[in-house]
Amino acid sequence: MLGPCTLDKRLTSSPFCLARLRANFGILEARAPRRAADTSAFGGRRLHLHVMRHSPPENMRAFLESQRTILRPFQLEDAESAHKWFSDPHVMQFTPTGPELNIDGTRARIAKYIAHQREKGFAKWIVIDRASHEPIGDSGILWFEEFNSFELGYRLRSDYWRRGLATEIAKTWVAAARPFGLSELHAFAHIDNFPSLAVLRNSGFIKIRQASVMGMESFIFHHSL
Repeated sequence: MLGPCTLDKRLTSSPFCLARLRANFGILEARAPRRAADTSAFGGRRLHLHVMRHSPPENMRAFLESQRTILRPFQLEDAESAHKWFSDPHVMQFTPTGPELNIDGTRARIAKYIAHQREKGFAKWIVIDRASHEPIGDSGILWFEEFNSFELGYRLRSDYWRRGLATEIAKTWVAAARPFGLSELHAFAHIDNFPSLAVLRNSGFIKIRQASVMGMESFIFHHSL
């Protein structure tokens, strides 16, 4: 038994628990190469990717680590924590669907992520702050019909903005995408969402065009892996 060292909202970043997770679930580790000079918020720090060698339960397929965060698949029990940012008009300002009006909307959103996870092996995942062990946002890769491709997205509680975390998390997913079997990623951001546009540029995405996405005037980005 792992006790408290589980892939749920109590996941701890202690070396002891991570070692037990790797031992119990056959987790492999891959690191993104270091960069000699990197002026981005991430600063060229080491990335970790953990992928299962065998077939664990669907809600325990994998988890990712960055320098300051842990990312894992959503569970329905995360709805109350996640509703803090999904219902925040400031956080959801540039999300085409807007903020969730009630907890049921957040549960429905998370249920879609869980279904995507079961089908693809990845989805939007919850982001856990290593220092506080609190859920602070969501990020991940979803199939996007409008692009006929997979799309990277990220979202953080407003009290975690302006720390370089979004770039750190986006780079973590870029490093994870190829081991997950992807050869390219797309992303989009509202033309006035300057912080998000900077995150995509700093994560290696190339702006390819401007278009209306789900009724929102956006810049479309592409990343070859």
